[in-house]
Amino acid sequence: MLVLEVLLISYCNPALPLIPDTRSKDNRTSSMEEIETLWKEVRELSLGDSGRVDHLEFPPNPLQFLRDFVCQNKPCIISNATLHWPALSSWTQDSYLTGALSSADVSLHLTPHGQADALVPLDGSLCFSSAHVQRMPFPEALSLITNNESPSKLVAYAQQQNNCFLSEYSALAADCDPISHGPVRPLAASLMQSTCGLATICRQHHFIRTTMKISTLW
Repeated sequence: MLVLEVLLISYCNPALPLIPDTRSKDNRTSSMEEIETLWKEVRELSLGDSGRVDHLEFPPNPLQFLRDFVCQNKPCIISNATLHWPALSSWTQDSYLTGALSSADVSLHLTPHGQADALVPLDGSLCFSSAHVQRMPFPEALSLITNNESPSKLVAYAQQQNNCFLSEYSALAADCDPISHGPVRPLAASLMQSTCGLATICRQHHFIRTTMKISTLW
């Protein structure tokens, strides 16, 4: 199963500096328990006792989106926001994608087990691992992404971030209308192509992130 998503970024907060972790294993375990407790309290504060995420049938107006979700740091699910996009029909055909991007070179991310940007065991410890990135023609990249029975058993996906939708995949940009996040316009737009074999760690984003699921193939 191939999932195509458009990721929009509309606002960035200053990122926190990275500080090397020199604590002992016991101290790290204790700290993780404290972080989990804090995470639970923050979730209850943001979502209430129910823990449910608001589901909107139609996009809110900019003021409502800013007031009810952005300022309160609350997630939401919005339905029927992209029904007018040509991508909803054209992107369901891999022949359309390979035709539109036949001459485009894209960044393909390769992982041995589908763990992208994740903590993996290494010499008795944990190491933050990023995917190997290789440039290749889009039709070849799509074949590697969808070929789950490859002898190499690599899990491949395409998502370079850094506004890749308007650079590497610019031939598809006309299939998606511009979308604003309330009072501001998106700063970047990226395209994500992956299968169900891909997993990534939970992380904090210092920006408003909106994910549009466009199509699912196979």
